[in-house]
Order: sequence, then structure tokens, then C-alpha cells
Amino acid sequence: MTTGNSSQPTPGAPARKGGGPEAAASGDPFQTLVALPPQTDRATLVRTIDAAVATVLRRLQEKEPGQPLGDELIRLTRSAIDFLEACTSVQDADFGKQTKVWAAQLQEAFGAAAASARPAGPPPRKAPAPSKPAGPSGEKRPAAAAKPPSAGEAFRAAFEASLCRHIRRRAEAFEVPVRNQERLPFVLAPAFSVVLEQIVKARFVPPMAGNRRLRGLANSLNAADLENGLMAVYAEPGGNVVRALWDEMWAEVIRGLENPAPPPQKARVKREKKQSWIDRFGFGKRDDDEEDDGQDAPGYDPELARQVWHALEAGAIDGNFDPPRIADLAIIRMMFGIDVEAVDEAKRSAKQLLQQEAAGQAREGVTRDFLNQQFKLLPAPCGEMLALWTYFQHRDQFNYKILRSFQASHGQTAEQRRKFLPLFMRWVPDFTTVKVQI
Repeated sequence: MTTGNSSQPTPGAPARKGGGPEAAASGDPFQTLVALPPQTDRATLVRTIDAAVATVLRRLQEKEPGQPLGDELIRLTRSAIDFLEACTSVQDADFGKQTKVWAAQLQEAFGAAAASARPAGPPPRKAPAPSKPAGPSGEKRPAAAAKPPSAGEAFRAAFEASLCRHIRRRAEAFEVPVRNQERLPFVLAPAFSVVLEQIVKARFVPPMAGNRRLRGLANSLNAADLENGLMAVYAEPGGNVVRALWDEMWAEVIRGLENPAPPPQKARVKREKKQSWIDRFGFGKRDDDEEDDGQDAPGYDPELARQVWHALEAGAIDGNFDPPRIADLAIIRMMFGIDVEAVDEAKRSAKQLLQQEAAGQAREGVTRDFLNQQFKLLPAPCGEMLALWTYFQHRDQFNYKILRSFQASHGQTAEQRRKFLPLFMRWVPDFTTVKVQI
């Protein structure tokens, strides 16, 4: 498994105790590397890492189908992969390439072992295969066996379906039916959830599924886990991984639209670094890995921003809805965390109270008070989106008197009302300035 040219052993190097391939057979095989002295030659170092990797691979391959991997083996494999990935940026190009090979081997074996460790369900029924045309001698040609998807491909497909389902359900939370080809606000339009799902599939899933933090979790999850919801499945002590990636990508899109020019290159400065473990053997980091000065703004991809914005604009034309503005992208970013059950309950209550007030069966102002209360109970701007949904969904009951009362409760002037109700006042006329004979 080892590759690359080996240097000669350093004269006078002390003998290693407890190191080498023999010591890797039990416990943590990578602990043998800690015992290596700085004078260790390249060949010994490569052999030791090679033996440690082989030990972990053997342990993964020895697991019987259906047998759990165990927390210790999972921890050992992940720490080994992290260590090897950290070694890919050393000055020795051959050594860096070899560590990439080792890391890839462990990733593949880890995924296969994790997949086989999951309980297998009943075998699916197979439809009878159509008979193949006979060959020249009359015998039937065997059907070509379909190549099963890899663990990574299977996880990506399950992740894509789960993420799209999660986002679509939340984008649909405030939908209202289209009436007479009406051009609805994007947060209410049924076509918007379709456009957003297409953007997620094409622009968000590939980089998110390839993220190292998400790949680390993928080996311990299966499709059934994803059915439980992304918020619960990916909860970690440091926060939800998928939610963090979602927020990062939308922040990148917003920065790219606010600053269309390519981001400036970060200034690179030489700094005195603490010596790492691998530096002891002369495999220091490459010169192009200097730290930045920390003064530049976060980076972004203008092309990603342009692609997302173009998809939103084109989707608005095809779907006949009012597209979002750049400032509205923060609303789409927020949609990941919408509590659908809480929103549905608020919609039911708003409908009931509005119908009762419009029919004279409830006190005057009960709808206004309830909607204003939701501004505090639901995360911003869900309270305002609820008011917008109530108006468009129940315009027959949301009469002039109720609407005027609600709008007046958010400011004495038109400027104040636009400040506190930016979404609502964008699509609903200001009836506080209009006198209607009732």
C-alpha cells in the first residue's frame, strides 16, 4: 500500500519502543505514531501509518452484516480520517497524495460497514425479468446485474429527498389558492414552493451533501432516520449541521447579490506557527497555506448568487407571482426553522376569530389583538406572514373595519406602518387613509 521514495534512516536514531506495525494490532493503532521520535526516516513513518490504516480497514471489514460498529470503532475511524485529511497539505507532494488515498480507503470502508450494520428489511419482491433473446446457439443470454449504488450515493439521494420535503412543507405553510390569475406575493404563491425546491436540488444539495461535517454524520444514519426530520436527526452539541449549512449558503447568496463584483483576495501574511506533530518529521505545511490577516469580509460565490436569483426571477414569471427582493432572501433563509404545527394552529385560530368578528359574534378588535399577539409568539416575520395569509385567504371576512383597525394598531402615520408592516403594507392598500361608507 505504501508509495513514494524513501529517505535513508537518520544515523543514531534511537530505537522505537511500542511503535511500528506490531503495536498497531490492538488498541488505537494510530497511537504508535505518537511514540515515533523526530529523527524517524520517511520510510518508517509511511510504513507505520500504512500499518495503522490497514488495522482499521481490517476491523471494519471483519464486521458481520447486521452487527453494529460500536462507538469506539466509529470514533477511531473518524479520528483517523481527520488525521489523514489534515496531512494532505504537507510540502511532500507524494506523501500528501498517499494520505488522500488512505483517507479515501477508510471513507469507503466506513460507509460500507455502516450500511451493512443497519438491520436489513424483508427482501423486496422482484418482478419476473423479461426473457432475453436467444443467442446463436439457442441459449438465453444472462441479464446484466445492476450495479448497486454506493453508500455515498444512497445517502445523497435520501438526503436530497428529505431536505426538499422539509423545505417544501415550510414554503407551503402560508400558501393560498390563486384566484382569477391573481399575482400573489411570493410567500403565498403555490408556484413559489416548486421554484424553491428546484433551487435546493440544483444549487444547495450538491455542496451540502459533500460537506465534511455532513459526511461524518452520514455513516451513522439511514433513510429511515431522515424521515424523522432534519431538525432532530442532525442535532449536535454545537448546533444543527444542516441548518448551519443552509444559513451559510443563503448568507453567501445574499452577499453575492449585494456585492456583484468578485470578492477581493484575502491578504496572506506570514506568521510564526506552532509546530504540529507532522512538522517534527519535516513534512511542514505548504508555503501557500499562510494564515490570512483576519480583516477581510467572508467570501462568497457571485456565480451561485446569480444562478439562484435568475431561477427566482424566471420562476416568478412562469408561476405568475411577485418575486422576492434581495432583502426578502432572509425570509427564505428563515423558512428552514418554521414550526409548521404552530403555524397551522395559528391559521385555524385566526380563521375562527375573523369569521366570528365579521359575523358580529365576537367583540370588536378580537382579530386584530390575536394577530398582533402572534407577532410576539411566532418567530419574525411569521407573525406578519400570518396576517398577510389571513387577509388574502379570507378577504370576504377581513372587511374594511377589521383591516383598518389592524393597520392603525401598527403606527399613526403611513411611514410608521410601512416600517412595522413591510410585507403586509407592500401588498395590501393602506385603508387607514381611506374613508369608506359602511
